[in-house]
Amino acid sequence: KHLAEHCRAEYSRVSNFILWIIAEIAIVACDIPEVIGTAFALNMLFNIPVWIGVLLTGLSTLMLLALQQYGVRKLEFLIAFLVFTIAACFWAELGYAKPDAKEVVKGLFVPQLKGSGATGLAISLLGAMVMP
Repeated sequence: KHLAEHCRAEYSRVSNFILWIIAEIAIVACDIPEVIGTAFALNMLFNIPVWIGVLLTGLSTLMLLALQQYGVRKLEFLIAFLVFTIAACFWAELGYAKPDAKEVVKGLFVPQLKGSGATGLAISLLGAMVMP
């Protein structure tokens, strides 16, 4: 059994309702930064107003939920397609930047911050990796 089933078996109907409301509030609180972050990213990349970015983010979420009715395999295919698109963009940018391979390998094992904006960049990268 999962947590919700155990709670249903152990607590009264009122307690279960209160736990459900608290869980829904926690879910919304975790999703708000994702939606706003996506809206700001769309604003920075494409000059889309933030409120339209929020609507587009909600629309993409509804699209993913609607895709579930066609089966899990189609949803998995879409997610795999998006992941491969990100990987292709990464490799294209890597080819465009042409970093020194020796320095890349060295940076994997001995990280360094060089330059005036390096600390801010490191913090933003950490946030981008931890947030998803």
